[in-house]
Amino acid sequence: MAKAAAAWPMYARLLSVMLALLIHLAIIYGYRGGTHAKWQTNPAASAKLVTLGNKASTTITAVHAMADSIIQPVHAASTATAAAVAAAAKQPVVIGLQRSGQWPFWQAIHEPKRITDLGERAKTNMQGPMMDAKHPDWHELNCKYLGVPIDCVFTINASRFATADGMYYHTPGMPQAHGSSSSSSSSSSRWWFQPPGPPQASAILPRQHPRQIRFAVSLESAAYYAWINSPQYMCNFESEATYRSCSQVQATMHHETQHDFKTGANLVHAPELPYEQKQDGVAYINSNCGGPSGRAQLMQHWAQLPAARTAVHSFGACSNNRPWPEEQGQQLSKRQVFQRYKFCVAMENSISYDYISEKIWDALSAGCVPIYHGSPSVLDIVPEPQAVIVYGPGGNASTVQQLDALVADIAADRSRYERMLAWKRKPHMLQRWFFFTFIIIITIIIIISISISIIIIIIIIIIIIIIIIIIIIIIIIIIVINFINIITTTTHSSVCVRMCVRVCVCVRVHELSPGYQRYLAMLQGGTNECRMCAHIVQRRLAGDFSRAATCLWNQTWLKQARQAFHNISCPGDA
Repeated sequence: MAKAAAAWPMYARLLSVMLALLIHLAIIYGYRGGTHAKWQTNPAASAKLVTLGNKASTTITAVHAMADSIIQPVHAASTATAAAVAAAAKQPVVIGLQRSGQWPFWQAIHEPKRITDLGERAKTNMQGPMMDAKHPDWHELNCKYLGVPIDCVFTINASRFATADGMYYHTPGMPQAHGSSSSSSSSSSRWWFQPPGPPQASAILPRQHPRQIRFAVSLESAAYYAWINSPQYMCNFESEATYRSCSQVQATMHHETQHDFKTGANLVHAPELPYEQKQDGVAYINSNCGGPSGRAQLMQHWAQLPAARTAVHSFGACSNNRPWPEEQGQQLSKRQVFQRYKFCVAMENSISYDYISEKIWDALSAGCVPIYHGSPSVLDIVPEPQAVIVYGPGGNASTVQQLDALVADIAADRSRYERMLAWKRKPHMLQRWFFFTFIIIITIIIIISISISIIIIIIIIIIIIIIIIIIIIIIIIIIVINFINIITTTTHSSVCVRMCVRVCVCVRVHELSPGYQRYLAMLQGGTNECRMCAHIVQRRLAGDFSRAATCLWNQTWLKQARQAFHNISCPGDA
């Protein structure tokens, strides 16, 4: 006993040293993103987001606009109490569907039988697979605002429009001035060269009450539906929910194509096949041979290029030279086809600033190097600029001959090729070092305990229990610190994603581009529909239901998009 008592101060000192070391490492890790990050933001890049009338201007960086739907609620939370947030989110958010052609509502309304075949979304992210007279409401699940659950409801029940918190206007699906809808004209070849006329003014209902927010919703390019570039037309809406990064709620196809609703996994970071298992050449899948971007003509030129160094394998209707691959009698998916190639084509059918469809995410997810032609802003949101080959003015190649040579050179250089995909392996588990440290400490303690008396072992067990408790507390502190980083930092962020094993782990993305960090932070707000409901809750919290300055009044964005600013005041603006 005396020996054990004498040994106690030594273990007490050892415990103190270990605890001090753990706390020191935790503090360093929690803040290292601010000192060791690869990417830095230039404070001089800040710009004005101009609003109308006497509304105050807000200073944000250009890239911050990409995550506006996430950053604005965070700023609101800094002054709002938890009780106020809970009160604002307590009442259901009801958004009426006056006219919809956008996924997921287009399938839900027009093809109710097909919705059950569209994958996990129908089974896991909504209540009921149909919207019709018997089932007029769509409950978007798992929606939250600052961690507080939201009952997010979309309805086609016209009797609820008068009291709805918001109205959803899918602008490409609005009835046109010539009497037909854009969805019906889209099936004709004329549509590709002669976009439909502007929507009927009468199709947009006036606000039914002063707190109602009308959303202009679109994931379709302004090259086809130019009226979203009309200030007079956009004056009809209180908030914008389009693909443009300056929208109050930026709509994206990411969640519909690369988000696993069952596990919560972000498939963009799924591992790719090894270099040696991928085919040489370029995988090309396209059956829309008339888009104004010139994609089909460009790829036809490449496929027929004399003495081409890179083979183009076309599986779609345009320039087809390969049958669709099958395996065991089953056709492969687009993702599976892309996975088997070193390069794949991810070109847009039209070019409009910020119009970035699912094509780039399909390629990045599959692990092939995308060959992109489209919005100049694509480099703002991809994980790394070098992860993409950009065709066109200011890109990596401006002629088909240059593109062919570049792809061939990269394919022949394995190290160069793998550097373009290195971003997939950059994120690391947040507490990886913590587990190694913990194992080392436990091992040391076990070795020491073998050589001492039973009493000391008992004391050490108590010490181990204390250490485990302290480690759990420190892990919680680190998670909280990194969660705060997600919603407040402007340069470095950690993102919590759900992995296929259904365990929530945090990955560091501070080495990836700031724009991609903002994009991932925005996606933490959930689906486009969830973020629309969160926007309503944010407005309730702020008590501001006035018309927001949409993209056409954002001079910073207009300058980037090379569009003119029309200083037009909308009716009713102060």
